[in-house]
Amino acid sequence: PFIFSMKVTNTVAHIQWNSVPGQKYQLEGANDLSGSAWNDVGSEVTATGIIAEQTESTVGKPQRYYRVRLAP
Repeated sequence: PFIFSMKVTNTVAHIQWNSVPGQKYQLEGANDLSGSAWNDVGSEVTATGIIAEQTESTVGKPQRYYRVRLAP
């Protein structure tokens, strides 16, 4: 999967990625790329269409990186 859209509205990041219906995905976030501290953002998302999405509050997070992985 690849992230193709991210926008922040009212301190909430909205992240969208391409998906396969029925497949489970986990969005992960990190505050910097220098370490390996990737953490799950919310719970797994089961895609219902060709686009899946997840949100995260940006309060207290001046900079954030995201990636998506297939969930087992």
